Amino acid sequence: MRPAVDAATPAGQWIGALSHPFVLRAIDPRHHAVPAAISVSLARRGSDGQFRLIVVPEHEGTTVAIVFPPDVVPRDATLPGIVGADGRWRAGQLAVSGTGMAFEATLTDAAADLLHQSLVIIETQRLPDVPANGQPAWLRAEHIAWRTTASYVQPLAGLIAEGNPAGSAR
Repeated sequence: MRPAVDAATPAGQWIGALSHPFVLRAIDPRHHAVPAAISVSLARRGSDGQFRLIVVPEHEGTTVAIVFPPDVVPRDATLPGIVGADGRWRAGQLAVSGTGMAFEATLTDAAADLLHQSLVIIETQRLPDVPANGQPAWLRAEHIAWRTTASYVQPLAGLIAEGNPAGSAR
């Protein structure tokens, strides 16, 4: 196990501290799909870019966060955000319903050009390939209560559609 402040994705993108004191990271070669449908669009309007993100999770109670590249801070956003010590603006929504969530932000044209470096983080209490309210066979349960979170980090590079059509991932 490694301290949670050293949280990086397999691709080496640092996402900051996680909410637990220790993180067991198991790189899964099967590359499980993100348990949500994600659509992203960017519309240019004069010197601004209008960014729109729609996330529809497979499971109720999913947490969704958007993390912009360093020094990219929206002029206006539909969710409140904060700039962390790493210089990245992030915002999130807890317990997203099965109908999904929409996030919109207005950015300068220069900031909009950097959006391909953004990340969406999907967190669910379900681990991959484990039934609801279940746990993996390798996780011993006698006399122990476990709390698990699976974090799926989806880079937005290649998903952002310019204009009206939305890019998407599943």
